[in-house]
Amino acid sequence: KENIVKIGATPRGLNLYSWDWNEKGREIADPLQPTVGVMAQEAMKVFPKAVTVGVDGFLRVNYGEIK
Repeated sequence: KENIVKIGATPRGLNLYSWDWNEKGREIADPLQPTVGVMAQEAMKVFPKAVTVGVDGFLRVNYGEIK
């Protein structure tokens, strides 16, 4: 991710961000994947079950687990 900008917060206190995919992100991410959300590194501190490591080694957030 690059050009990361904090744009608000969730009701549960996690920061919300917008970003652009960097070159590696464009290789991995689905082009239709949103570029707004939480940062996995922050989410895992509050909702550790919501964050997993993908086979590519990058963190993934399961937004359904953020309650």
